[in-house]
Parts: sequence; structure tokens; C-alpha cells
Amino acid sequence: MYFNQKLISVIVPTKNRYDQLYVLLTHIYNLPDIELVEVIIQDNSDESLFKCDKFYSHGFKYNYVKNSIPISDNIELAFTHCTGKYLLIIGDDDFLIYDFVSNLLELDRLSPNVITYSGAHYYWPNVRSMECKLVYSDYTKEIRELNPKQELINFANSGATEMRSLPKGYHGVVKRELYLEIIKKYGSVIHGSSPDISIAVALTTVATKHIYYDYPLTIYGASPKSTAALTVKKEHHGRPDKIPFLRPSTLTNWDHKLPFFWSERIIYAQSFYEVAKKMNIQVSTKYCSFWTSLIVLEFHVFNTVKQLDNSLRFKLFSTILSCPLFFFKRLLGRSLSSLNVKKQSKFLILVENPEEVSLELQKRINKQ
Repeated sequence: MYFNQKLISVIVPTKNRYDQLYVLLTHIYNLPDIELVEVIIQDNSDESLFKCDKFYSHGFKYNYVKNSIPISDNIELAFTHCTGKYLLIIGDDDFLIYDFVSNLLELDRLSPNVITYSGAHYYWPNVRSMECKLVYSDYTKEIRELNPKQELINFANSGATEMRSLPKGYHGVVKRELYLEIIKKYGSVIHGSSPDISIAVALTTVATKHIYYDYPLTIYGASPKSTAALTVKKEHHGRPDKIPFLRPSTLTNWDHKLPFFWSERIIYAQSFYEVAKKMNIQVSTKYCSFWTSLIVLEFHVFNTVKQLDNSLRFKLFSTILSCPLFFFKRLLGRSLSSLNVKKQSKFLILVENPEEVSLELQKRINKQ
């Protein structure tokens, strides 16, 4: 069935993190049915030090760009090298589940054009407070179909600060033809400052069969130099004009209803604004929900922004007054999360060697 085309192209954008990259590539190289997987290594490191020749004969492609470019541009370049039926974007510190290919073959029978799925998380050594921890859940393998356009409305109404159930390209499996359709319509796939949100929002305009699979096809990694690790340390923020991986167009196309500040939640809303404007999407952010989410999820950022703009001290009170039910729901949800009071059981185990993460998770799931 896949003699002339790989089942999936796995895109790995990377920059100056060869130690993590080598662990990931060795891990993929040793997976079952690897002959159905194409790996696109899109390297924008300061210097090309990639010496993993053994991977080249197994569907691994290496592309190096010396001049420093935004992460969005690096991913766009990777799209041009993909030949697989499906595409998946992951980071160089992430992992695939050990039985990734066999699960994808089963899902392919349903003819989806987007597959999203449950997560598992691994914190690499030297990530403060969580190092070497693998976090996972009970998984049912239940499959349900989602409505991409309704999920976009839900995303906007909740303040455009969380991915929620949008169709995803980053840690999401997408038919290559959807990306080609977006490129044909708009010239490129990514039109916002955050690649994750930009791709997700763009996919809502073309996705027709989006399924959710309650199983971790991939494992989110957080290594010491990653943005995920910065989030854990509450250091994932700063002035937009000081962030080297943002496109210059973001600075001149800033949503004036958002604080001119870079953090995970703010940049999600900003990216949605950019993509909606480019693609003429008639859905907009509910800003009282945005401020609620910022206060509840990134209060340290809200405090920093408040010091830069004294008028924002009133946002807390106006937010509570304008959407009190949403505010207290978010606050209650955050409190329950911190107490680990959730419908789905969470498990945490110690895995000191990152090379053992995927197989260890597979063993734990098989015992459920």
C-alpha cells in the first residue's frame, strides 16, 4: 500500500540542540515499521554539526539553513521536502510512542484528514522541579469526531489562549493534501507568530474529518533549553522586539487590544489575530475571556504587564464584572488542577534515561 509513498513524514525543526536531536533520531530509527516513516530534519543551527550518517538510508532527510530565520520559516521550508501521506511536526526533544506506526495504520482506515490525540509529557534531566518525570494518564483508545469550525469558535470564545480541541499540526497528524490546499490559497501555511496556533487555525478552514484518539501517539518533551522548560520556570515571556525567533511582521501587525508583551498565552491570541486577518476568518477573540485566562493562567505575566501599563490595573476588576461566571470557572478549574482533582487519572514516574521514555510508556500503557 505504501511502497511508493511513506505513510507519514515527521518534521523535526531544530536549532543548536544536537544532543536532544540525536536521542530522538536514534529512538525513531529503532521503532517498528520504520520503513513507513520519513523524517525531515530541518536544521537552523549556528553551525552544521550533524554527523548521523547511519540515518540517511532509512528515510531520514537532512536540510540545513545557515542564516538565522524564524522558527515559522524553518517549518515552512520543511513542508517542501515532505512526501508522506500524513505530516507530523514535533520538537527535537519530543518522542513517538513505540507502537506509533501500527496505531496510525489502524486510524488510516477511517480516512481522517486530521488526527489529534491525548498527551503524555516527559521532563528531561536538569529541568527544575520536574526533571526526569514522565507524566501520563489512563487511555481508552476511544475515537470521536470533532467539528473544526465549532472548535475554532470555542477557542475564540475562551480567549484564544489555549489550543483546546483545534486540529493540530504540531503534535497532530495531518494529511499532506490539506497543507497543499492552504499553500495554494494563501501562499504559505503559517501566518502568525506562533507556528502551533497558526497551523491549527489555518487547518480549521480546510479540515473535513477531524478525529480525536484517546491515546498518546507522541510524547511532549521539555528539555532545559526548550520553551516548555521556560514555561515551567515561569521565564517564557519578554518584550516582542527582543524575541529573536518572531517574524518582523508580527511587531507591525500587533492586535492593539492585546498587551504588547510576549508570553505563551498572549502570543496565542496574537497569532490568532494575524491568521484570522490574513484568511478573512469571521471569528474573533472574546477579550474579557482573554484577560481572564491571562490572570488565571499567567498571573506573573499579568503583574509584569500591569507594571508596564498602569491602566491595566483595572483589567482585573473589569474582567470579573464583564464575565464573572467564566472567571470563576477558570479560577476553580485552575485550583482543581493544582490539587490533581481531575476526571482522568494522572500517573507520574521517574525515567532518568531519555532514551528509555517511549518504551517505558508503552510498557505502562500495556499494563492498564
